[in-house]
Amino acid sequence: MLVKPSDIGCGIGLTGRGRMVDAVGMIHPVHQRLAELWQVNLKRPLTELELSEMNQCLSVNVQLCFKNAYLENCSLLASMTNDIDWQHEICLDIETLQYPETKKKPGHKGTD
Repeated sequence: MLVKPSDIGCGIGLTGRGRMVDAVGMIHPVHQRLAELWQVNLKRPLTELELSEMNQCLSVNVQLCFKNAYLENCSLLASMTNDIDWQHEICLDIETLQYPETKKKPGHKGTD
């Protein structure tokens, strides 16, 4: 049984048609680029470079989905064992996974 992070207090999760969004509606950059490529594809065929980029985005999307499912299961396990510290750590990992540009772990310096 998979549980969304929002069901256990992480404050983010899947909404609508499975889009990864948080309360302010931010979308992961990979999903944003996929949407842009899709819009281009509606107007004209994609170039070889654009097709390659779309395939890369789809590959990253699969990786994100698997890692997100793993972390959600870990979060469920943490909640079932009442390990609040671990659950908070996992929730931070989920947020960092879904929004790498907006969520940074404490103590880690960005490359800005």
